[in-house]
Amino acid sequence: RKDLINRTPDDLYTLLKNHNYEYVLISGMTYRYLGKKYSEEGAQQNVKAILDFAQTTNKLSFAYQNEAVIVLKVN
Repeated sequence: RKDLINRTPDDLYTLLKNHNYEYVLISGMTYRYLGKKYSEEGAQQNVKAILDFAQTTNKLSFAYQNEAVIVLKVN
């Protein structure tokens, strides 16, 4: 998680693939953690960039979503 907010979505994808991650979870805890460490605005921008990346590439896909969590599959 160190410096996660400073990574581009493509860098994050590369890190996930290199470490054989299959899924990414984005939840309220993600916002709280990033918001406390950096800022609420920074957390929102980072998560939005990841979600936009998932929608515009085939590198991440939406596996599950509800009001509490978004699960992205690393393709």
